[in-house]
Amino acid sequence: MSLKDAYEDLLNKEAAQDSRFQFLKEMETVYPWLNEQNVDHWYKRTLPVRKGNAEEVFRDAAGLIEDRFWKKTRKTYSAEDCYSEVGTYYEGFGVNNKRAGDTIMVCVNDTVGQIRWPDGTVHIYDSGLRLERRIPDKEIGLFDTMKELKNRHKNKISELKKECLERTGSLLGLRTGSDEYIRLTVFDGDRHNDIVLFRDGNAYCDYEYLTVDGSFVKQLAATIRAINGSRP
Repeated sequence: MSLKDAYEDLLNKEAAQDSRFQFLKEMETVYPWLNEQNVDHWYKRTLPVRKGNAEEVFRDAAGLIEDRFWKKTRKTYSAEDCYSEVGTYYEGFGVNNKRAGDTIMVCVNDTVGQIRWPDGTVHIYDSGLRLERRIPDKEIGLFDTMKELKNRHKNKISELKKECLERTGSLLGLRTGSDEYIRLTVFDGDRHNDIVLFRDGNAYCDYEYLTVDGSFVKQLAATIRAINGSRP
């Protein structure tokens, strides 16, 4: 390798690292837990099923389900859509495992929808936007009353709700594709497959274990027939 080639190789690697950093920075607004170690897993896990003739099968499925069974994705969220919970966390192991403080968790539910990642690919978002913070016991005054502690929790919950809703605004800005979906459970003889199908034919599930063969198609047809046979 010549010096010029080695130098250009370094520039290309730096550019790739910068691009990946920017990618993570953009996506962490809606995936707070995303990092270098798990980004590839989440990227693959959230793609639509593209195995074999799956695209054609699920496109046909979307055309067979009656209008009344499709659910609309949410367009707006407010503090009333946030769920909060106060818990406890511990530090240490075995006999040394002791209470270390409180955990405050806030989650925005029902955030399912299709989003476009920075590289242009379409993915599902079906995680529930969740944030968690800790309040170590050492930050709590020795003589704090229960009322003061509850107010501390209340203020932290309010703070996290605000951040959750800001992140949800970023999530809505990434939405793409159909905004109508339905959840299906199809048994293929070995396991129950939980599938989120959008009206544009994009289907999402744990596709690593999914085999779209003749048996699956028959079971999917039976599932759709059962849905359409339901009374309003």
